[in-house]
Amino acid sequence: MGFTMGFQSQLDKNKFFLWQIGVNPDFRGKEVGKRLLDRIEKFARNLGCKFIESTVDPENIPSQKLFLNNGYKNISSEEGKIEIVSGIECVKDYYKPGRHFILFEKKIK
Repeated sequence: MGFTMGFQSQLDKNKFFLWQIGVNPDFRGKEVGKRLLDRIEKFARNLGCKFIESTVDPENIPSQKLFLNNGYKNISSEEGKIEIVSGIECVKDYYKPGRHFILFEKKIK
């Protein structure tokens, strides 16, 4: 139905970086993404992490909605230089020049 992939930061053990989350198209709209986020948050808490971060391409509207609807906030302005893409604050050149991404974060308890 779906998958997640991520890792605990080696620079800040309080942070877990969610690299990928994917939902099979046949299961979209059935809260699979929410359940995957819930499980990865539990996993990260068990590692001792206090925050989860993830980047999203500003053109990926479904992923933006998933994160925003599940308590994640756009913290791009806290990371570095900002580029506005389609009206959304993104971290400028996050992965390479010309590739601007939204940085989402959620504090997990």
